[in-house]
Amino acid sequence: MTDVEASYLAGLFDGEGCVVAFRQRGGFYSPYATIGMTAGLPHELWMEWGGLFYARSRGLLHKPCNVWEIRKQGELHVFFQKIKPYLRVKYFQVDLALRMLDILGEKSEGWKEELNRMAEEMHRLNKKGRVPP
Repeated sequence: MTDVEASYLAGLFDGEGCVVAFRQRGGFYSPYATIGMTAGLPHELWMEWGGLFYARSRGLLHKPCNVWEIRKQGELHVFFQKIKPYLRVKYFQVDLALRMLDILGEKSEGWKEELNRMAEEMHRLNKKGRVPP
């Protein structure tokens, strides 16, 4: 991937993407990324990066939304590393997600508690409106 392609993908992710920390069955949180839009680009992302692709219907008055999700730790780590230098809006969420992935890889003492603390921070960063310091 060229720098131009990575910067384009970062801009797309800044505008249409989302970084989420979701609770796993083991009682800890793990990050994933998603991009949803009515254009066909999420399908191309799925073909290039893997993950999941599906179309979500939002009723008769709306176009179907094409959604791409990437949840596997290895794929997610590579994707985030490629786009992180070019992010403007979601830089801190991606940085936090990369740190969460590092903890998931190491699983040293207290790792679940640390992930849960980081998930709270992710929820704070993703909250709409102004984020208090």
